[in-house]
Amino acid sequence: MKLIIYQIFGTIATILSIVALLCKNKNKLLKIQLLANLLYSIQYWIMNAMSASFVTLIAIFRSLFFTNEKNKKIKIAILVTAAIIAGIFSFDGTHLSIIPIFCSIACIFGASIKNVRYYKLVYGACSAIWIYYNICVGAYIIILANICEIISAIIGYYRYENKEIE
Repeated sequence: MKLIIYQIFGTIATILSIVALLCKNKNKLLKIQLLANLLYSIQYWIMNAMSASFVTLIAIFRSLFFTNEKNKKIKIAILVTAAIIAGIFSFDGTHLSIIPIFCSIACIFGASIKNVRYYKLVYGACSAIWIYYNICVGAYIIILANICEIISAIIGYYRYENKEIE
């Protein structure tokens, strides 16, 4: 039953994440990602993958913080500090614990960039790294999500290649 529940959370989060990456507007993208990350966090928590659960919680705050460009440096400092603290408390002695923290910090900096196209590149690259993590922890539905996120990030990036983006 537990397997079915976390796969449902992962599937819904995946759909939201794909939709988010196809958005042209950064604020809309971040708001949809907020919901996706909430569901991913619940899924990882059910799976007892605590590093991933903590950093997806931090991603919720990242989405909230960067819908507004004010005080960007302070927001980055708060989120990076939170990611490092989460890494310290969730470190299980393996290299796997480091992957979510690294991706979280990369996405924090990516989300802080005003141009949404560059954020999509960072997010797509982190999705590629998450594939390895998800294979190791058995989050198989999220591997499909990661592949779809990479494709969506590439499509989203090139879709607006010659247009002015917020």
